[in-house]
Amino acid sequence: MVSRVFKSLPDFGFSAADAQQMAQRLRYSHIVFIAGPPGGGKTACATMLGWFLFQGVKRPFRADGAQLTNEGVRDAARQGTHGIFFNEVATQADLTKVVYAADCRMVSLATSVIAESKVPQIFQILNFFNPTVAARKDIIILGVEPDPDAPEERFKIDCKFPATPIPA
Repeated sequence: MVSRVFKSLPDFGFSAADAQQMAQRLRYSHIVFIAGPPGGGKTACATMLGWFLFQGVKRPFRADGAQLTNEGVRDAARQGTHGIFFNEVATQADLTKVVYAADCRMVSLATSVIAESKVPQIFQILNFFNPTVAARKDIIILGVEPDPDAPEERFKIDCKFPATPIPA
């Protein structure tokens, strides 16, 4: 578990351009699929995004997505929740809830253990298991792993954004 307190997304490991792109795109519904090896920083990354992009500006955000049913997701949307964190998406039903939250005009942050944290491989796996989700223009895929070359505890972040921003 990460013990360091990060001050910004670039401090965590995002490039300045990726951090700016992430902040811009998460103003409206998106699916953020965060994958990497066990203990590689996925939950820390989702927590950072949730804090900096939602709690930091006092937008309602839920961290209990794994326990929610589709009705719970719908209730969160009615309550004005802006984002939901789904920790450890492992089944088709889990992925369906993640997509449903985005369809309810919320941001879905979803983590999943994948041994290879490089985005092209993650995208191939996602495309194999659910081509409909992989083809969405509102999906952001992040590969996250520890950065052993960093002078202090940081992560390697590999981002894939949709080709063009979707208007708010």
